Formats: sequence, C-alpha cells, structure tokens
Amino acid sequence: MAVSVNVKFDDGAGGAITIPGPIPGSTMQTILHQAVGLTAGGTRYAYDKGVTLYRAELRFTTLSATNREALDTFFRTTVTGTTTTWTYTDTGGNTYTARFLNTELAFAKVAPEIWSVNITLELSSLGK
Repeated sequence: MAVSVNVKFDDGAGGAITIPGPIPGSTMQTILHQAVGLTAGGTRYAYDKGVTLYRAELRFTTLSATNREALDTFFRTTVTGTTTTWTYTDTGGNTYTARFLNTELAFAKVAPEIWSVNITLELSSLGK
C-alpha cells in the first residue's frame, strides 16, 4: 500500500475529508471488556464479556484553519460526534470502521493559522 502524509475520514455518503496525518507516536490499544473483582475472602475473579475493542489516540498538530473547519464540521454535523460509524483511512492506506470516542474536539492554536487537536477513535481492528 502507498504511504501518504494524509488521513481520510469518510461517512460513505459524500461527507469525506482529507487532512494531514497524525504525528508519529500515536497509540493503538487493545481493550478486553472484563469484569474484575475481589471476593470477601480475598480471591480475585474475572469475568470475560467476550468483547474486544481497539482504540487509537491520534494527535494532529499541523491543521490549517481550513482543515480545522472541515474536521469540526465532520465531527459536529456529518457524523454527529460519537453517534455514527464511518471509515478511517490511515497514512498507510489501511481502512477501518471508526467512531469518535471524544464528545468534544479541543483545538489549540499552535501558530498563526495552524491548529492541533487530539482525537480518540474506536476502530474495527488493531492498526497495521
């Protein structure tokens, strides 16, 4: 697959945006949903719910004002925050079904006309 410096967010209904990719060092997590506890007698127990989720924490640091506005519109209007899944294409061209886990996007101005934001996504699989 071709490597790109951009990532794509696509709702599949004409609401796609392409923005500069996240900085290196973004994290991918595997999360097992398990109930873990301790009995009155001190025995640890765990119940595996059989659900595995994948989470990506991405940091974007070179968004232009146009990129920021497009991402904000995609988040607020196109997919309505956490309510809708969509397709995320990473810089390696790998695609995932994704959902925002953020309920807000906190953009920080890092230079004139340059913005940064941290995004947490739930993905359909672990990144490649």
